[in-house]
Amino acid sequence: PLFNTFDIEGVAAYIKERQPKNIVVMMGAGVSVAAGIPDFRTPKVGLYSVLAEKYPELADNPQKVFHIDAFHKDPDLFYKVMNEMKLWPDTHPPTEVHEFVKSLETKGILRRCYTQNIDALERTVGISPDLLVEAHGSFATAKCLGCNEPTPIEHVMAEAQHGAVKCPLCKEGLVKPNVIFFGEALPPRFSELLKLDAPECDFLLIIGTSLSVYPFAAIPDFVRAAVPRVLVNMTEAGEMLYFNKKIRDVFLPGDCQVTVKILQSLAFGEAKAIAGADKLQIPEAEVSEQKKAKLDEADL
Repeated sequence: PLFNTFDIEGVAAYIKERQPKNIVVMMGAGVSVAAGIPDFRTPKVGLYSVLAEKYPELADNPQKVFHIDAFHKDPDLFYKVMNEMKLWPDTHPPTEVHEFVKSLETKGILRRCYTQNIDALERTVGISPDLLVEAHGSFATAKCLGCNEPTPIEHVMAEAQHGAVKCPLCKEGLVKPNVIFFGEALPPRFSELLKLDAPECDFLLIIGTSLSVYPFAAIPDFVRAAVPRVLVNMTEAGEMLYFNKKIRDVFLPGDCQVTVKILQSLAFGEAKAIAGADKLQIPEAEVSEQKKAKLDEADL
């Protein structure tokens, strides 16, 4: 096995001993919950549950508000939802996880950050554009679907308060933020960089995602067989992660904000950089019942 123990101590020990230099980070909606942005799929409180209850037209399929066909049919509904989510730039602060990923870049060991999130908090925290792949786009920019010209996001933010946004240049085209809808292809940058990053990745860190939306969720399949894959999430996600549970895959349950603080303290000795990090512990209730078994697995 790659880890002495399949827990946060084992992950920290691996980082200290092996010193990975090409860490690839995957981030999902769970990362931004601490910033006040709801995730999508948590029952009752996730965005899809809220939309299904609030909007009768979305009760059968709340995801369709993010489908390109639905946007063309009823852009007013999309902008109404977006105003409620408050996903416009500089509306929410970055979280501890965003700061942690930025610190990996500062250390020179971040190969790439792939994010599903459209809130642009990776930009806000200062992750370099070259190291960032916004797989599903972001609300940082927008363009006209008619003339294809960029539209200032400030204009979109102001006009969206009244419904669908028309292009200020051609006056006819519908303006859409540069987020990837269902029914649209991911930006070419995603596949182009993944082809380069997968062979070079020496540590895959997956944070706050259910690994249920493809092709983003397939990233763990592409890294080499000897590369450790660590999932930090409230629940287990992605069946591909558990084929090598006794060899290279670790699930760290609980609040991802707390977990990265502990990891930063244990792996990099930076307790002073995060107040109280040296005193933080994952609550016992959040620790998988498999933890004791993991100590035995290390001997296999």
